[in-house]
Amino acid sequence: MNRHRRALTILMVAAMLVALLAAPAMADLEYFFQAEWTVADNGDGTGAVTVTLSHIYAGTSYSTPDDAADFRHNFSELKPQLLLERDGAELLRVDIPAPGASASTATCTVQFDGQGQYMATVVAKGYDASFSLTGGFFDGILYPVGGMGFDFTGESAGGEPADLSGLYAPYFDMLREYLYFADIADAADLVAAVQGVPALAQELHSMTVDVGASLAQAGAQSLGEYAKTYEDGRYAALVAYLASADGAFGGSGEEVPAVGAPLFSDVSDDAWYAEYVYLAADFGLVRGTGDGSTFSPGANLTYAEAITLAARMRAFYFSGDEGHEEDTFIGEAGEGEPWYQPYVDYAKKFDIPWQYADYTAKITREEYVHIFYAAMPRDSYDQINLVADGAIPDIAMSHPYAEEIYALYRAGILTGSDAAGTFNPQSNILRSEVATIVCRMTLRDLRQHIELG
Repeated sequence: MNRHRRALTILMVAAMLVALLAAPAMADLEYFFQAEWTVADNGDGTGAVTVTLSHIYAGTSYSTPDDAADFRHNFSELKPQLLLERDGAELLRVDIPAPGASASTATCTVQFDGQGQYMATVVAKGYDASFSLTGGFFDGILYPVGGMGFDFTGESAGGEPADLSGLYAPYFDMLREYLYFADIADAADLVAAVQGVPALAQELHSMTVDVGASLAQAGAQSLGEYAKTYEDGRYAALVAYLASADGAFGGSGEEVPAVGAPLFSDVSDDAWYAEYVYLAADFGLVRGTGDGSTFSPGANLTYAEAITLAARMRAFYFSGDEGHEEDTFIGEAGEGEPWYQPYVDYAKKFDIPWQYADYTAKITREEYVHIFYAAMPRDSYDQINLVADGAIPDIAMSHPYAEEIYALYRAGILTGSDAAGTFNPQSNILRSEVATIVCRMTLRDLRQHIELG
């Protein structure tokens, strides 16, 4: 995706959600956590590895609310440590500093020197057994097993750049794992196979672009060139495809605007909503107004536009899913029909609210939530926030759409118009605001963390 890519670290190609199995005495507990890794070359023959832990949940899945208090409690129970091994032997083991009184992450950095193959993992001092890395689901993608491995030659002392060959190894290890879990590792044409799984293509595209940028920054050989000699060039064509703009869409054929080239003449790059407008446009969720050259960010959303967005989001959600081909098909308006008729027909077919007296009227915030909520499967609204019943100041639990509104707050899709979380149900909503909501609906890593009540 062009205007927004998930921030990946220099060597760790994705933040992995992993599961921790307790020692036999506490076998009824299972822990899930997120670990993000980075490795840096200090330029003097030494290096540093950093891990940041977050989202530690006990005895449940990732859908548990993202509660900082739970994180700190579970951290104190586990007493996690950073373990660094070199060439298969333990090099050092340090306690990860406890998080602050209100923190929801914990970070630890250790320094090392010496050439060799390194493996960095997290272990639990609070148990007799170490973490059992089993992998897990995050944002709908199965992240593979493991800590973070890398090679270090320590040759940068004296002015020569260090050969951090670990820039390549984790990437190709992760690539193989993704292909394996997608059951396409043995495909004769890997490009075609990945194109058939758009969500996978998008994830691998982001991974490839970010690792490629790190390689370029380090002055190292590009992934594309390295892939030509890696395993007899088996992944060369796939890596080239993933590094291209087409890779972001799984071969969907959507045009990707160049960075810095405005798609809409009335959306400046420094506007707060620009990133979301372009991201939503990249995925075909929003389109321009008039001749298509403008977006009209200050215009109010209409009922027809809300139903259209809901239909596109649902079709996007099911794109590439075998057995859901019907969910992705939106027809075209017939002669004499309004432009929005195919979307109304689609909404009617899939139980999305569609019966309104005037489709061209401005929609209220409560009604667009009612429509949007029905567009997506309920399990796409995993709760990450603690929002108590009645905590939204202007939405009582007796409100006819209270369940839907609270679900979107708890999922991090809505945050309110002020610090108190005020919703303003009867007011209209701008197209610029809707672009943000659409992105959070479809891309979970953009959802926001709040706490109300």
